[in-house]
Amino acid sequence: MTRNTFRRLAAVVLLDAGIQGFGASDFAGPASARPMIDPTVFVLHGSGPFSRAIGTASVIRLSSDRFSLALVADHLPALSTLHVKVARHVYVAWLVDGNRPHGSTRWGAVRLMFNSASGNYLGQGSVTVRGITYMIVTAEPESQALRPIMPTLIVLTGVGRQP
Repeated sequence: MTRNTFRRLAAVVLLDAGIQGFGASDFAGPASARPMIDPTVFVLHGSGPFSRAIGTASVIRLSSDRFSLALVADHLPALSTLHVKVARHVYVAWLVDGNRPHGSTRWGAVRLMFNSASGNYLGQGSVTVRGITYMIVTAEPESQALRPIMPTLIVLTGVGRQP
């Protein structure tokens, strides 16, 4: 898939999430409960045995510590084919706040669901973290974890902002 295909998929996911139709005049300021109009877009890439895996994620700040995520991932291997000691049953997108001067890293998790019609994995949800330094997609035994299980099986990684 090309970069433009992922941008179109991200736009579709955002529209499905009900985020369309906002204009700059709709916002009272940073304390507004409405989403900010400029999403941060992460381009996600796999490496090693997951080198074919790719994805895109749009993250919108809802408040000072709340973010909304819409993610589309393609070419993720079937969970049943992963060779690990602890069986993995779900893909989870993690928004990671690693810029905490005092304390540990904070993790915000959103479960990915397989869309059989498109063959992609889709994730939508909101998380509570102070900021986002990077994001990863991992294979997990369950989606209710507070952080990725060890050893971490990272399938996709994304840092930085896409212009």
